[in-house]
Amino acid sequence: MITAPTTTDASASSSASGLKTGLLFMVKLMRRYGWGSLLLWLLWAVPAAALELRVAVQNANQTVDVGTSTPGTLYNDRGEALYQVPQLERLVIEADGPGQLALTDGRTEYAAANGFWIEPQDDGLVWIGNRWYRGRVRVVPSAEGLVAINHVDIEEYLYSVVGSEMPASWPQAALQAQAVAARSYALYHQGRATSRAYDMGSTTAWQVYRGFSGEATSTRTAVDATAGQVLTYSGRVIEAVFHSSSGGHTENSEDVWSSAVPYLKGVRDFDQNAPVFNWEATLSLDEASNRFSGIGQIQDIQIVQTSGQNRAAEVRVVGDLDT
Repeated sequence: MITAPTTTDASASSSASGLKTGLLFMVKLMRRYGWGSLLLWLLWAVPAAALELRVAVQNANQTVDVGTSTPGTLYNDRGEALYQVPQLERLVIEADGPGQLALTDGRTEYAAANGFWIEPQDDGLVWIGNRWYRGRVRVVPSAEGLVAINHVDIEEYLYSVVGSEMPASWPQAALQAQAVAARSYALYHQGRATSRAYDMGSTTAWQVYRGFSGEATSTRTAVDATAGQVLTYSGRVIEAVFHSSSGGHTENSEDVWSSAVPYLKGVRDFDQNAPVFNWEATLSLDEASNRFSGIGQIQDIQIVQTSGQNRAAEVRVVGDLDT
């Protein structure tokens, strides 16, 4: 059996995956200085149909635990109903030969297909792995294992992302700024997910998404208050990247990545009270030398080039092997 979900605000006092201290001020700066045609706008001027995201919440697994909080239905990829899923019943999807899946309870096989959908009834939740999620789930095989993809309304997805990326106890203005950035980031990546079965993942490599447990009353309020709002540049939704701490100032995109993005320019940050504002790592000479193969013992470290914010952009490490 699966434990029934609760409606308590489990994330209200949780630690965030990163303190998004620069985000609110980024929005304020954009409003003040403009940055060309970068602006906040309403993606939908009138109430619109729900927009569904595809979020990979389990990837490269050998098995995936599934279930529903209300009675549900298991379908194959052709939309044919294969099995009626009992409420709160733990089931397992596993590989059953090349490109095939089987639904079992660990002992008895109930259905087989090359892909499964599970949909709960009456706005119920779906259990995937070890969490409850809104929406429905699709499980498909891949070369690395099974992929469980949560198909979920973007606004309901954001209820969890905001609470997973920022403490739910933070001020509404900060939570709303996070909601706008996260919505923009999700839509940007959805528009570029053309060669895979999902739009994005659920980890820090994308945006942290912890399903129903990531929600709180405050995050739902923030998402609802900014419904449909995104960041754009020249009429297109931007990749609204955000961070934990910049050490006082962000960098231009070309000084971090391989190309210049016109809307990602370095700005002053207000994160001096963040616990990771300053950080350091200490290595012995031998430890440092071992990080660089073929140069021998380090004799000198020279800063060759700095960024616009006086950070080291290129460093020359000289060893006793004349390299």
